[in-house]
Amino acid sequence: MPADAKRSEVVLALSSDLSLLDVVRSGVGLVALQNDFDEAATLNLQYAVEQACRLIIAEHYGGRSDQTVTLHLEAFADRLEIMLEDSGTPSELDTSSPRAFLIARGVDRVTQEHFPEAGNRLTLVKYHSRT
Repeated sequence: MPADAKRSEVVLALSSDLSLLDVVRSGVGLVALQNDFDEAATLNLQYAVEQACRLIIAEHYGGRSDQTVTLHLEAFADRLEIMLEDSGTPSELDTSSPRAFLIARGVDRVTQEHFPEAGNRLTLVKYHSRT
């Protein structure tokens, strides 16, 4: 299967309530394990996505729990891509913050996009080990 061929996709739309981060961790973990990531990579990915959600809720929504964060988990032959979308106030990821550091440590690539009419997208990419 070509590396760019999508194997599966899961979409979760959750309120920005921090108590729902268990759902995020569980969903990310299940998708990662089903797509042959080892336990260590899965835990790193779960933690990175959790920190990204916390960052979005804190910075884009000011801690409000009545908003929505949408997770798109897309599995490819060589990687897992997690897109977090929100409609909060856009802000650039402060790469010196502890949360940004923890996000970057758990994944291989982080990108941010801001769409004036549609909101924000933070994309986290984790590649399979090349051992």
